[in-house]
Amino acid sequence: MAQLSGDCFAFGGSVLSIDDAVKLLGDRLDIIEGVETIALASADGRILAQPIKAPLALPPFTNSAVDGYALRGEDLPVDRERSFTVTDWVQAGASAAGPATAGQAIRIFTGAPMPEGADTVFMQEDARAEGDKVTLPPGLKRGANVRPIGEDVAAGQVVLGAGHRLRPQDVAMMAALGLTRVEVRRRVRVGSSRPATRS
Repeated sequence: MAQLSGDCFAFGGSVLSIDDAVKLLGDRLDIIEGVETIALASADGRILAQPIKAPLALPPFTNSAVDGYALRGEDLPVDRERSFTVTDWVQAGASAAGPATAGQAIRIFTGAPMPEGADTVFMQEDARAEGDKVTLPPGLKRGANVRPIGEDVAAGQVVLGAGHRLRPQDVAMMAALGLTRVEVRRRVRVGSSRPATRS
């Protein structure tokens, strides 16, 4: 077969091994220096320049994991159902008017802070509400359906290391920690060193 003129595949030398080729690339490429601070909304796919330490715990306070009724662990029904007076309602973003007291329950919603003294939440699906009373079944363990402070992330914990390529879930984590900007590595710029020619 005739040799093509300017054939880019025509090569008469010895073939490099993969290891030699990788070494050659490493010798000829420089590490990209420099960092930039960007908005968190633009961080997907970028490379972290510095490790991210949690400035606060997640969750930042002990809260209810479900919609239901909060009460003191010492008041849990043991061998038969028991009725409680509902004394307060606590929604996410609000706080109870006062501490949980003996023989009383507090209506609580997912994400709402646990009232002082309460340490257990009955799911609303397991409760029977009638007026200002709620009847709760036996068998629930103390501490059930409660998310303690720092259960997901402890304050000061390194959640993402330097050099990590950010994914959407990482951006969401940083947003949950209250971050709005992040330091990332400067992007590689690719261009030709050949001067532009005019036709």
